[in-house]
Amino acid sequence: MYQIQIESKKWREWNRIFAKDFNDKLHAELYSKYFKRYYNGKMTKRFARISKKIQETENNFNADEYLKLFKSYKN
Repeated sequence: MYQIQIESKKWREWNRIFAKDFNDKLHAELYSKYFKRYYNGKMTKRFARISKKIQETENNFNADEYLKLFKSYKN
């Protein structure tokens, strides 16, 4: 079975809603074993791209909007 098949429908809906804001793949790639942030004293393009995406998601995060969603969601 796939992981998504094991998850409940409610959890799949939460993933669909919040996936863009809580992307663990970027953090996993950033902290992988042989990931190089700098090469020859310069920032790598890969590191710059990942850090830019992480920064964008942090800036766009609106806690009030998510609180409204949590409160409006019915069990």
